Amino acid sequence: MSHLEAESGRDSYHKLLGRPYLTEETSRVIALETLQHADFARLEGDTFSVAQPAGALPLVLSSARVLGHHHPGATRDAFALLFCGPAGLHLPQGIHRLEHPALGAMEIFLAQVSGNPQGSEFEAIFT
Repeated sequence: MSHLEAESGRDSYHKLLGRPYLTEETSRVIALETLQHADFARLEGDTFSVAQPAGALPLVLSSARVLGHHHPGATRDAFALLFCGPAGLHLPQGIHRLEHPALGAMEIFLAQVSGNPQGSEFEAIFT
């Protein structure tokens, strides 16, 4: 996929969601409060890149699931994302910049929930 095709895909996706795409050139990220479970559910199986000092690392979105019931006054249902990375990958718990070709860049809090010979798993919770 060319850079222009990727840009066009991001623009279309964000127009569909009713919010502008924020480019890497401006160092902006998607406002987390605008993200919904459905934004990620359609991306299950897709690869996200997590920025690291040594370069970007791949994390595959293995699941996006709704947590509990919708609370009165909440603007969205709480949801959890589970990402899988290569075996032996250890990321410190904290905020990491993730990027996806269609969704764009975001900074989310990741916690490692497992690390074994089959791979490493990281979870993000949105409330």
